[in-house]
Amino acid sequence: MAGLDLDTYRAVAPAVPIEWAPTIVFDPSSVDELIEDVLVAGGMSVWYGEPGSGKTTLLLDAMLRMPRAKPWLGKRIQRRAAVLVAAESPNSVRIRLEAFRRQHGDDIGSFGLIPAPLNLMDPSADVDHLIDLIIKEEKRLPVPVGLIAVDTVARVMPGANENAGEDMSRLVAAGDRIRKDTGAHVAFIHHTGKDASKGARGHSSLKGAIDTEIEVTYNKSTGIRTLEITKQRDLSTEGMKLMARFVRIELGLNRWGKPITGCVVEPVEPASPHIEALVKAEGYRRAESCVLAGFRTLRERGFEPSDKPNSNDYLPKQLLAMQLASGFSLEALRDAMRRLMSARTFERGVVGKYAGNRTPRMGLVLVAEECTK
Repeated sequence: MAGLDLDTYRAVAPAVPIEWAPTIVFDPSSVDELIEDVLVAGGMSVWYGEPGSGKTTLLLDAMLRMPRAKPWLGKRIQRRAAVLVAAESPNSVRIRLEAFRRQHGDDIGSFGLIPAPLNLMDPSADVDHLIDLIIKEEKRLPVPVGLIAVDTVARVMPGANENAGEDMSRLVAAGDRIRKDTGAHVAFIHHTGKDASKGARGHSSLKGAIDTEIEVTYNKSTGIRTLEITKQRDLSTEGMKLMARFVRIELGLNRWGKPITGCVVEPVEPASPHIEALVKAEGYRRAESCVLAGFRTLRERGFEPSDKPNSNDYLPKQLLAMQLASGFSLEALRDAMRRLMSARTFERGVVGKYAGNRTPRMGLVLVAEECTK
């Protein structure tokens, strides 16, 4: 500011805020938790998982508890209003809401449903309309709106490409505007890609921008839904898991006299590390037993399984193709094969000779059977 008086400096200074270290003070209240250990107030999150994992139902359960500050999966919640943009299936939300109401027997209160696939790609269209709606409706509510959920990312990006950084950045900008102008936390519900191990689908700019990322998985054999915090910017709970199961509530009969049901969420206490290890070991044992039994069955039917993953005769592929591995995924069978090969239960060996010559034919050999011959 040397050589400039204060009024002149103010006239030419850029409209960008700056704070110098001597004036910067940390305020603990600036890290305000909307849901204990899970979501920060005014932040932005992504809840993702495969179709049918239960991500919408689990987040909706938290939203329906928020107006009464009822604990969710053992976590405390601030008393706030909540709004869900049901761009994908609004009637499913109505069914789950009715199931929640019947299960808990009380008035839900300040929960709002927007049953429309908004376009969040255009700042001058639905983004402004959504912000204006929230600010207007909030004046009639007993508590501020604390959470706005969007279900799903794909349905609010019409004509855009989730894998394009430019398009995903536009969605992030929309989320930032909504949360800053309303003061609410914005939660996006999203899907995994074709390879679930790679996380939420689409461009990485979304994950880079959010405060919290939560992966939802479903174990069909146990019926348990697990929420794992895979990113947490300001809280120390990254890696934390919450567990639940769904219970079906009968709501009435359809025109054919068949029951209409809706799901409610029931918390599950996480198992101790010792119990988790036992459960995992039991799962490994079952998969290995399936591979061994299936191998013998295939041999009896005249098939020669292979240990080569790219072969059509690869044992895990054969087991699924011949319906000899009900309840197991290809990946679980592959893992079981790797363990059995490492333990030398199976190995590559001579299984016969090619027709018309004496060239040995190599294949998969069950070592235990070879030792008894």
